[in-house]
Amino acid sequence: MFVTFPTYPHLQPFVTGGVGWENFLGGGFSSSGSPTTGDEQFAWNFGAGIDVIPERHFAVRFEFREYLTSIPVNHTNRLQNYVPSIGIVFRFHRDRKL
Repeated sequence: MFVTFPTYPHLQPFVTGGVGWENFLGGGFSSSGSPTTGDEQFAWNFGAGIDVIPERHFAVRFEFREYLTSIPVNHTNRLQNYVPSIGIVFRFHRDRKL
């Protein structure tokens, strides 16, 4: 899911979210002490950011996302990963106003 908000044409804030499937591989122990070979579960993410658009054909994206899932095997607590990122976006739909 990706939602943008109309603002100044060279700045586009957005919010985003999603769900996926995560696979943890081997090396752990369950609460009973027996070795585990891995675990699979749902993972969620959500975040917000802004696109800075200096040209019609590309933008610079600043984004902050959080990934959520539970701890593998025991599923007792949440595992959170905060991901700040910067990237380049190539824009194929070129708005003539820019």
